[in-house]
Amino acid sequence: MKIKPESGGHPAHDSNLSILASADNQFTIDVLKTLLIHDTKALSMLLFGSKAKTFTQLAQTLHYDKIWKDISSLTPKNREMLHITIKEMNAALTKLSKHVTLDIGNGLYPDSTFPLDSHYLEVIKGTYKAIVHNLNFAKDPRQAEKVINEDVAHATKGMIKNLLPPNSLDSSTRMVLTSTIYFKGDWHEKFDHSLTQKMPFTSDDGHTQEIPMMQGFKSVNYAKINFSDHVGQEVEVLRLDYKDEELGILAERLNKLVKDLHLENKIWISIPVFKIGYETELSETLQALGTLDIFGDNADLSGISGNIEEKLSLTQVYHKAFIEVNEEGSKAGAATGEVVEPTSEHDPVQFIADKPFIYFIMDLVNGCILFIGTFASP
Repeated sequence: MKIKPESGGHPAHDSNLSILASADNQFTIDVLKTLLIHDTKALSMLLFGSKAKTFTQLAQTLHYDKIWKDISSLTPKNREMLHITIKEMNAALTKLSKHVTLDIGNGLYPDSTFPLDSHYLEVIKGTYKAIVHNLNFAKDPRQAEKVINEDVAHATKGMIKNLLPPNSLDSSTRMVLTSTIYFKGDWHEKFDHSLTQKMPFTSDDGHTQEIPMMQGFKSVNYAKINFSDHVGQEVEVLRLDYKDEELGILAERLNKLVKDLHLENKIWISIPVFKIGYETELSETLQALGTLDIFGDNADLSGISGNIEEKLSLTQVYHKAFIEVNEEGSKAGAATGEVVEPTSEHDPVQFIADKPFIYFIMDLVNGCILFIGTFASP
């Protein structure tokens, strides 16, 4: 996220985490409808430094306005409450599991001549635990790109490389904000590699091709759910747990469905083995979602700069994502037993993901979506 200079009531504390998770998830879904990716933490850091209409638009885009009955009644205390909640959510996620790796990081890269507001800097360091690294954009923007890209690659264990494309920064850049997340987890019940075989998958364009599908009987949470009044509009929902059962990956639809799932003791599962990488620039998407002023002369980011004379605006928002799903588990940003064939006296329940589906990795305690995407075509 690159920044350049330009020429209601109080929330109930006990419900803050669930409200924040719901807001983040709704923004994720909004962006998924457009580009199939999301990034909230860097935008949230930007939100704290925005004011007036710029704040309102960004808060509504992120759905953080749900924390107050009337966003126009925002007070400094309310603003602090939001960031306390974000801090608690980050803390809850980082200590979530003993069996999975979940690293969440934030970075703030101001120009060495750019005076940051002291309170803004305090919150970014305290709430977001952001690393702050001064760079000389005016003298050497290419070196600045290199440093930021190396930090992001390190934070994501090498999965996200070159977040900033060549020549994305120049001498007028005043600050760059980054947000990273790395996840790696093993399935609660791993898939047997010997059962993986090529099977037909029909893409969203109707084209069919054979791809590797991992398979096996599992005891999992599953449901068929009807989303409309029309007959035959059911979708299948499956939850695959990691070793830490507070985390799960689901196919077809989103977090409101979790409560409708029920345990099936023996279900035959067949899902693709896949790796997906994606990158895009998000400024047009954010504007389509209602965040308009922040990209132009009307931007009010006066809570960021210690120089009240300098006007700032947002120029680009770069996003990259990568996920790998295989027999061992998932890596985003690896039980032996008797081999059982999918036959029985009675037809078993089957979940065969041989057509486009949505998947997401969720913290089942707080209801927060960590990764989301679609598998539409191999």
